[in-house]
Amino acid sequence: DCQYVGGISGYNTGRIEECKLKSGANVYGLGYVGGIAGYSLSDGSASIDGGLALMVLNCSTETNTLVNKKKDTEAGLNYYGGICGCTNLNIEGCTSNSNVKISAGYYIGGVVGYVNTGVTVKSCSFDNNTVETGYYYVGGIAGYVLGNVQDCTLGSQGKVTYTGSASTGSPNLGGIAGYGASGSTI
Repeated sequence: DCQYVGGISGYNTGRIEECKLKSGANVYGLGYVGGIAGYSLSDGSASIDGGLALMVLNCSTETNTLVNKKKDTEAGLNYYGGICGCTNLNIEGCTSNSNVKISAGYYIGGVVGYVNTGVTVKSCSFDNNTVETGYYYVGGIAGYVLGNVQDCTLGSQGKVTYTGSASTGSPNLGGIAGYGASGSTI
Protein backbone atom coordinates (compact mmCIF):
# COMPACT_ATOMS: atom_id res chain seq x y z
CA ASP A 1 0.00 0.00 0.00
CA CYS A 2 1.05 3.58 -0.54
CA GLN A 3 0.41 7.20 0.41
CA TYR A 4 -1.30 9.93 -1.66
CA VAL A 5 -4.28 7.93 -2.89
CA GLY A 6 -7.47 9.42 -4.32
CA GLY A 7 -10.46 8.22 -6.28
CA ILE A 8 -9.63 10.87 -8.93
CA SER A 9 -6.13 12.12 -8.02
CA GLY A 10 -3.60 11.01 -5.44
CA TYR A 11 -1.56 14.24 -5.46
CA ASN A 12 -3.36 17.25 -6.92
CA THR A 13 -1.80 20.65 -7.73
CA GLY A 14 -4.60 21.88 -10.00
CA ARG A 15 -8.36 22.26 -10.14
CA ILE A 16 -10.74 19.33 -9.76
CA GLU A 17 -14.32 20.12 -10.72
CA GLU A 18 -17.59 18.18 -11.08
CA CYS A 19 -16.05 14.77 -10.36
CA LYS A 20 -17.90 11.90 -8.71
CA LEU A 21 -16.76 8.71 -6.96
CA LYS A 22 -19.42 6.15 -7.84
CA SER A 23 -21.15 3.74 -5.47
CA GLY A 24 -19.16 0.60 -4.68
CA ALA A 25 -15.74 2.25 -5.07
CA ASN A 26 -13.11 1.60 -2.39
CA VAL A 27 -10.11 3.91 -1.94
CA TYR A 28 -7.34 2.38 0.19
CA GLY A 29 -3.99 3.78 1.34
CA LEU A 30 -1.66 4.31 4.26
CA GLY A 31 -2.00 8.09 4.46
CA TYR A 32 -3.24 11.16 2.54
CA VAL A 33 -6.28 9.28 1.27
CA GLY A 34 -9.46 10.85 -0.12
CA GLY A 35 -12.51 9.86 -2.11
CA ILE A 36 -11.62 12.51 -4.72
CA ALA A 37 -8.02 13.60 -3.90
CA GLY A 38 -5.49 12.28 -1.42
CA TYR A 39 -3.59 15.59 -1.14
CA SER A 40 -4.46 18.91 -2.79
CA LEU A 41 -1.59 21.36 -2.81
CA SER A 42 -1.00 24.76 -4.37
CA ASP A 43 1.96 25.03 -6.70
CA GLY A 44 2.35 28.66 -5.58
CA SER A 45 -0.01 30.16 -8.16
CA ALA A 46 -3.56 31.23 -7.38
CA SER A 47 -4.98 30.14 -10.71
CA ILE A 48 -4.41 28.08 -13.83
CA ASP A 49 -4.64 29.24 -17.46
CA GLY A 50 -7.91 31.05 -18.06
CA GLY A 51 -7.99 32.48 -14.52
CA LEU A 52 -9.76 29.51 -12.90
CA ALA A 53 -9.01 29.28 -9.19
CA LEU A 54 -7.11 26.26 -7.96
CA MET A 55 -9.62 24.31 -5.88
CA VAL A 56 -11.79 21.24 -5.50
CA LEU A 57 -15.27 22.30 -6.66
CA ASN A 58 -18.68 20.57 -6.77
CA CYS A 59 -17.34 17.04 -6.38
CA SER A 60 -19.14 14.18 -4.65
CA THR A 61 -18.90 10.63 -3.42
CA GLU A 62 -21.92 8.34 -3.50
CA THR A 63 -23.12 6.00 -0.76
CA ASN A 64 -21.44 2.61 -0.48
CA THR A 65 -17.99 4.12 -1.09
CA LEU A 66 -15.19 3.47 1.38
CA VAL A 67 -12.05 5.42 2.30
CA ASN A 68 -9.80 3.25 4.47
CA LYS A 69 -6.56 1.43 5.06
CA LYS A 70 -6.58 -1.95 3.34
CA LYS A 71 -6.24 -3.93 6.57
CA ASP A 72 -6.91 -2.91 10.16
CA THR A 73 -3.59 -4.48 11.12
CA GLU A 74 -1.60 -2.06 8.92
CA ALA A 75 0.16 0.78 10.67
CA GLY A 76 -1.82 3.78 9.52
CA LEU A 77 -0.51 7.20 8.87
CA ASN A 78 -2.79 10.22 8.86
CA TYR A 79 -5.06 12.41 6.74
CA TYR A 80 -8.20 10.63 5.57
CA GLY A 81 -11.29 12.33 4.13
CA GLY A 82 -14.40 11.52 2.14
CA ILE A 83 -13.43 14.16 -0.45
CA CYS A 84 -9.79 15.03 0.36
CA GLY A 85 -7.31 13.67 2.91
CA CYS A 86 -5.35 16.92 3.35
CA THR A 87 -5.84 20.22 1.55
CA ASN A 88 -3.96 23.44 0.91
CA LEU A 89 -6.63 24.37 -1.69
CA ASN A 90 -10.15 25.65 -1.12
CA ILE A 91 -12.94 23.09 -1.28
CA GLU A 92 -16.43 24.26 -2.20
CA GLY A 93 -19.83 22.72 -2.90
CA CYS A 94 -18.72 19.13 -2.30
CA THR A 95 -20.89 16.34 -0.91
CA SER A 96 -19.45 13.25 0.77
CA ASN A 97 -21.48 10.12 1.35
CA SER A 98 -18.36 7.98 1.87
CA ASN A 99 -17.85 5.68 4.81
CA VAL A 100 -14.50 6.78 6.30
CA LYS A 101 -13.25 4.05 8.65
CA ILE A 102 -9.79 4.25 10.18
CA SER A 103 -8.93 2.20 13.27
CA ALA A 104 -5.73 4.15 13.98
CA GLY A 105 -4.67 7.51 12.61
CA TYR A 106 -5.11 11.26 12.99
CA TYR A 107 -6.97 13.95 11.02
CA ILE A 108 -10.05 12.16 9.73
CA GLY A 109 -13.09 13.91 8.25
CA GLY A 110 -16.26 13.14 6.36
CA VAL A 111 -15.21 15.75 3.78
CA VAL A 112 -11.55 16.56 4.55
CA GLY A 113 -9.10 15.25 7.14
CA TYR A 114 -6.88 18.35 7.50
CA VAL A 115 -7.64 21.95 6.47
CA ASN A 116 -4.47 24.03 6.28
CA THR A 117 -3.96 27.72 7.16
CA GLY A 118 -5.62 30.15 4.73
CA VAL A 119 -7.84 27.44 3.22
CA THR A 120 -11.65 27.56 3.20
CA VAL A 121 -14.03 24.60 3.07
CA LYS A 122 -17.38 26.10 2.08
CA SER A 123 -20.92 24.84 1.43
CA CYS A 124 -19.97 21.18 1.81
CA SER A 125 -21.92 18.35 3.42
CA PHE A 126 -21.48 14.89 4.86
CA ASP A 127 -24.46 12.55 5.02
CA ASN A 128 -25.69 8.96 4.66
CA ASN A 129 -22.61 7.36 6.22
CA THR A 130 -20.15 7.24 9.12
CA VAL A 131 -16.76 8.63 10.04
CA GLU A 132 -15.38 6.03 12.43
CA THR A 133 -12.04 5.89 14.23
CA GLY A 134 -10.28 4.90 17.41
CA TYR A 135 -7.93 7.88 17.39
CA TYR A 136 -7.83 11.67 17.25
CA TYR A 137 -9.13 14.76 15.44
CA VAL A 138 -12.27 13.42 13.84
CA GLY A 139 -15.12 15.49 12.39
CA GLY A 140 -18.17 15.10 10.21
CA ILE A 141 -16.82 17.80 7.88
CA ALA A 142 -13.15 18.23 8.93
CA GLY A 143 -10.87 16.47 11.38
CA TYR A 144 -8.42 19.31 12.08
CA VAL A 145 -8.91 22.93 11.01
CA LEU A 146 -6.23 25.62 10.76
CA GLY A 147 -8.22 27.55 8.12
CA ASN A 148 -11.97 28.11 7.75
CA VAL A 149 -15.09 25.98 7.56
CA GLN A 150 -18.18 27.92 6.39
CA ASP A 151 -21.80 26.98 5.72
CA CYS A 152 -21.16 23.23 5.95
CA THR A 153 -23.68 20.62 7.07
CA LEU A 154 -23.63 17.28 8.85
CA GLY A 155 -26.80 15.65 7.50
CA SER A 156 -29.32 13.75 9.59
CA GLN A 157 -27.85 10.41 8.42
CA GLY A 158 -24.21 11.46 8.95
CA LYS A 159 -22.49 9.98 12.01
CA VAL A 160 -19.18 10.50 13.79
CA THR A 161 -18.24 7.46 15.89
CA TYR A 162 -15.36 6.91 18.31
CA THR A 163 -14.32 3.28 18.75
CA GLY A 164 -11.23 3.81 20.94
CA SER A 165 -10.81 3.40 24.66
CA ALA A 166 -10.40 5.92 27.47
CA SER A 167 -6.73 4.96 27.69
CA THR A 168 -6.02 6.55 24.29
CA GLY A 169 -6.88 10.00 25.66
CA SER A 170 -9.20 12.75 24.43
CA PRO A 171 -10.21 12.03 20.83
CA ASN A 172 -11.38 15.55 19.80
CA LEU A 173 -14.60 14.60 17.99
CA GLY A 174 -17.12 16.96 16.44
CA GLY A 175 -20.14 16.95 14.17
CA ILE A 176 -18.57 19.67 12.01
CA ALA A 177 -14.90 19.76 13.13
CA GLY A 178 -12.89 17.55 15.44
CA TYR A 179 -10.55 20.40 16.37
CA GLY A 180 -10.39 24.08 15.46
CA ALA A 181 -6.93 25.52 16.07
CA SER A 182 -6.34 29.06 17.31
CA GLY A 183 -7.06 31.48 14.47
CA SER A 184 -9.39 29.12 12.61
CA THR A 185 -13.03 29.97 11.87
CA ILE A 186 -15.79 27.41 12.07
